[in-house]
Amino acid sequence: MGFHNIHLQAVIYASAPLNAPFPLTHMTRVSLLGYAGYRVRAAVRSPEKARRIFATPSIKALAPGDRLSFVQVPDMQVDGAYDEAIKGAQYAIHVASPIHPQNPDIPNLTEYFIHPAIRGSMGLLTSAQQAGSIRRVVITSYTGAILPWSAIVSGQVENVVNENTRVPTPTEYSFHFETYAASKPSFDVFHLFPAFVIGADELVTDATDALRGANREILDSVVLGEDKAIANASVHLDDVAEAHVRCLDPKVPGNGGFILISKGLQGTNWGDSLEITARKFKKEVESGLLQMML
Repeated sequence: MGFHNIHLQAVIYASAPLNAPFPLTHMTRVSLLGYAGYRVRAAVRSPEKARRIFATPSIKALAPGDRLSFVQVPDMQVDGAYDEAIKGAQYAIHVASPIHPQNPDIPNLTEYFIHPAIRGSMGLLTSAQQAGSIRRVVITSYTGAILPWSAIVSGQVENVVNENTRVPTPTEYSFHFETYAASKPSFDVFHLFPAFVIGADELVTDATDALRGANREILDSVVLGEDKAIANASVHLDDVAEAHVRCLDPKVPGNGGFILISKGLQGTNWGDSLEITARKFKKEVESGLLQMML
């Protein structure tokens, strides 16, 4: 299979801490892209981010050589941030978005979470349209864009989610979305809606970082003994990464969205994590180091 140039928005890039709702593992598991025969150009905020990615075991094992390169994009919210980075590419995967920080005291949630995500996505789409070479754009969203967070953590099981369900578009961005839709871009756009993404993050270097993102939904109960109501919806990091790569295949009909979730209607039994932990880490549980609620 021949190589194709891909502009891949790396999950470790952004002007704010990233939503590695998964850390889409270092650029949608570059290894998957490599095995699929793509040449990857990853946008990162700084050279240090690129060095961290190169140092991870999965990337070392891939030995990507010139199939993997990096381009620096310090701030994805700046107009034209991707104009140079995306030139000559045929596909774009955008996975960067703010993640909830360890300090939950955020005075303006809309400014922290919503605005950067929208500005980054619209900026990439605008650059892709101007580049003229892009065939497909894949944007990582989240099931929270379809179902409000209040419903996800409500503990209620009667909530029905269907094709008519979604969170309203922020009114201040309605004009921008309408303008883009009317422009009839020459490329296909996919939106992926993963549930809670669970999987190993090779970029984690300390215990604090391990509690970032969706993995925390498991670790809070296992490590801290917290009892919480959460939707029984999860998906593995590797499956999410593969879904992004598959969207680049021209055999997949374009301009659509896919919900990514494991085990269908049955969903995830989060209580399994407690049983597995008690079995695998018996001494730590008995000593109280792991304060599980059994």
